[in-house]
Amino acid sequence: MLVSIIIPVYNAAPYIQRCLDSCLVQTHRELEVICVDDGSTDGCGAILDEHVKAHKNIKVFHQVNSGVVVARRKAIGAAKGEFCYFLDADDWLPKTAIADLVAVVYNETDIVFGDQVVVHADGREMRRTLLPGKEWNGIEYMNESLRHINGCIGGKMFRTSLCRKFEIDGSMRLNEDLLMNIQAGAMTRRAKRIASVNYYYNWAAEGSLSKSQSEESLISVIDANRAIAELLRSRGKYSGVLKDGYIAYLQKNIVKVLTVGSNQHIDFLVKEARKSFFEVPGTYFGYSESVGVLCPAVILFTLGMFPARLWWRFAIMMANLKGKCTKSKV
Repeated sequence: MLVSIIIPVYNAAPYIQRCLDSCLVQTHRELEVICVDDGSTDGCGAILDEHVKAHKNIKVFHQVNSGVVVARRKAIGAAKGEFCYFLDADDWLPKTAIADLVAVVYNETDIVFGDQVVVHADGREMRRTLLPGKEWNGIEYMNESLRHINGCIGGKMFRTSLCRKFEIDGSMRLNEDLLMNIQAGAMTRRAKRIASVNYYYNWAAEGSLSKSQSEESLISVIDANRAIAELLRSRGKYSGVLKDGYIAYLQKNIVKVLTVGSNQHIDFLVKEARKSFFEVPGTYFGYSESVGVLCPAVILFTLGMFPARLWWRFAIMMANLKGKCTKSKV
């Protein structure tokens, strides 16, 4: 079975050689490696072009800097493999990574992944399990991804036909991986996790496509929240199953935006929060559940960690939620 390894590349010159070498020594030999240079300025493009000359199974595309979503989309469009495996340019693979995943694929398997080893700057290694469990149907995968903010696609292998159906705004710079996982779950028949390590995550790397964040990019948290809410609304019959996961997801993102975001983010959040809580057909979020969603923010406020300038917005949000709940019907 042919597998396409997708690598978006942006200013990863110190790491790209190790990344590509780990692909070339894979024990599963039916591979193509597709790299998209996203406007790198550190010489990555030249390094990639040299590898194309030396290895027939490496393909390289160059584009102006457009972000990881656009880079992956270009690679997916060129992929010939039955599955696409996603790898960041500053990370690398153990030799049996692809073979271990391919070994557990059967007819209805659309997503398969293993555990990761997070490598810190001082050399410390920590094993990380992306999701607890071994196997899920599509709805279960969506729910668990929301509950655990499963925003990582590095080390995951998705059926290519599924990848070509992703609809993600190319301007997204944060939470795009989570949205990709949720969209995948909405289409998948079966997702599987194997117990072995199949990915080394370079925590020390800075400036890569997936690890760099900025104040401006926080708006993508809200954009992702809105996109996920719209996706759940379009699949109203699933919403009851997904409610717990969605509440957990909202809890974490509300805290993130309220404590780190700018006034612009806060204003937007106050306007959108009620929609997120109540516009999922077939799901009723009562006032107690809404308070539960906002509990982390309440705790931060109590501990004095909640920005004083936001307390009145928070109070308005709670009052509006109470009013909405009073008028809502199950």
